[in-house]
Amino acid sequence: MDSKKSLPLELIYELVNALPIHHRWAAQRVSSEFDNLVFERQADLIKIILQKANVSTAQAYITTMVQLANANENIVFLTEFTPTQHAFCSEAVTLGNRFVNYANTKQSIVDHSIVMTFCGRMPHVCLDVSSFSQISPQQLADGASANVQFVGCYSGGQLLVSDLALFGALQNSVVFCPSDAFSAERATQLATTHNGITYIRISPYPTPALYGDGDHDKFRIGSFINRHQSNRDKIVLVGIGAAVNLCEQAYRQLLNEKIPVTVLDMFSLKLTGEIYVSSLVSILLRVGRVVTVEEGVTPFCLPLASSILSFISEKKLQVSVRSLHTCEDGFSADSIVAVVKAFSKR
Repeated sequence: MDSKKSLPLELIYELVNALPIHHRWAAQRVSSEFDNLVFERQADLIKIILQKANVSTAQAYITTMVQLANANENIVFLTEFTPTQHAFCSEAVTLGNRFVNYANTKQSIVDHSIVMTFCGRMPHVCLDVSSFSQISPQQLADGASANVQFVGCYSGGQLLVSDLALFGALQNSVVFCPSDAFSAERATQLATTHNGITYIRISPYPTPALYGDGDHDKFRIGSFINRHQSNRDKIVLVGIGAAVNLCEQAYRQLLNEKIPVTVLDMFSLKLTGEIYVSSLVSILLRVGRVVTVEEGVTPFCLPLASSILSFISEKKLQVSVRSLHTCEDGFSADSIVAVVKAFSKR
């Protein structure tokens, strides 16, 4: 067989469909190249796809939501975005009359979504995170008694009012902060099957893959993921959303300098379930020092830090906390490393 002969397209698509869903999103991004690519082995195709597997949490959310909506006609998608504003929304257009655009009516979108739940619908409401500051707390509180799945798309910059804090303050709310495409897929699945108000923070920017199909059971409502841990850890790094990737980069740098740290991915801002609560208590007591890393906030509005501090206070733990946010000028993994080094010497 000629080693330079292209694989038949039918075989290529069969291979793509056999890949985990988050890699299939990457495959869709290179599908237009299939006719021109030459693969010596089947593994070459998979390698190319994995190299391009950086998918945004926004794209992962939309893809999963549309799949769920295709299986459940009660799911509707309400948004202020148009496909020309955010390309990831173009996939939702396939829902036909279940794709509803509210470009200039942010106030009514919440009221309409609540009414829809009384008619047996399962609305997903997707807005820019800054838009939630224009919605009254009472409207969101009304949504808390209905089965509405809220989604906030964060494109960068500082937020004067934190979307995470707003939804975290609602009684019985569930707040998800996915850090990659796979965790965004799981958050969407969990939110859709949850009876009550949920919120998912997503981003249109591609993020490196942190998880795969083997991690499916790690993601639960009210859970966090312990990514790295040892008995010699000096600091606990706690991140949410895209900040988890920065924590990963900092972890590798610190490991090279023989400074071991625990890394936690706070998939759910509000922990529920005794197993997760007791696990976090154990980790905090063992290490005693915490650095929180979050995105899109000001020094006066740190929802992750506030959540951790409230948890520490409630459990009466003796733990020191430092808080970082990615909107600081020049913020990077190096910034985290510098803080960890200084903090660990105290």
